[in-house]
Amino acid sequence: MEREVYSWKDGARIKADAQRIGAHLEALRARLGRDLTATDLLNDAESRRSPLRTCFEWDNDAAAEQWRLRQARHILASIQVDVRVRREPARTVRAYIHIGSGESSRYASTVEALASKDTRAEIVARAHRELRCWRNRYKLLKELADVFRAVDAAQEGLDLS
Repeated sequence: MEREVYSWKDGARIKADAQRIGAHLEALRARLGRDLTATDLLNDAESRRSPLRTCFEWDNDAAAEQWRLRQARHILASIQVDVRVRREPARTVRAYIHIGSGESSRYASTVEALASKDTRAEIVARAHRELRCWRNRYKLLKELADVFRAVDAAQEGLDLS
């Protein structure tokens, strides 16, 4: 049997070796004899010998702070606002949109961000990257072939650099 090759997807901030983790997850799935759950991973990572151990924050104060930051991001990503453009009916959109990455990461008013030429270009470029990621995730589904062709056609000729 051919050895599986594992890697982290673009943007993943996991410092562990993807090949080692992928092989470990497959062995864990085989040992359990079923599909994996997040709880399975956490339970396995509690062992100091598990390669998953380094993927988790074990300092409870730091973990609690990370969880609260995740909750704050969830709030910003979940709040919506009704927006009216010209004479069109009002549409409900996310009130805030994530901009940038790393140290420059922030949440901007969606309406203001889309009104700015530079920020709008950044949002459109990210949307196209996410669309390519979605396409790659589901590329084995022949039922979506028409959608994939439409995505490919929409992205042809766009300068997203």
